[in-house]
Amino acid sequence: GPAAVDGLRTLFGEADPNLRIYALTALARIADPGSAALALEVALADANVNVVAAAVEAVAAAGSPDMGGDLVRVAGRFPNQPFVSFAVRAALRKIG
Repeated sequence: GPAAVDGLRTLFGEADPNLRIYALTALARIADPGSAALALEVALADANVNVVAAAVEAVAAAGSPDMGGDLVRVAGRFPNQPFVSFAVRAALRKIG
């Protein structure tokens, strides 16, 4: 639950992108505004496109409409990766 969010936060500093993706998968299962905020931080900062896509999915799981502008910025980080834009559009529809 929400108590696990801080523990997961430490995993986003790991070098292995697969570990970061696994952490985001766990984060997406925590329906809490804190988990969505952390996922958005990752989406805005991580350099790995697959990690970012997983972060966008986690935002979609528990995000709020006020995160829309930041999600649009995420899509702009990877203009040559259409699946990121697709994931962002799907997240925007889901969070309203």
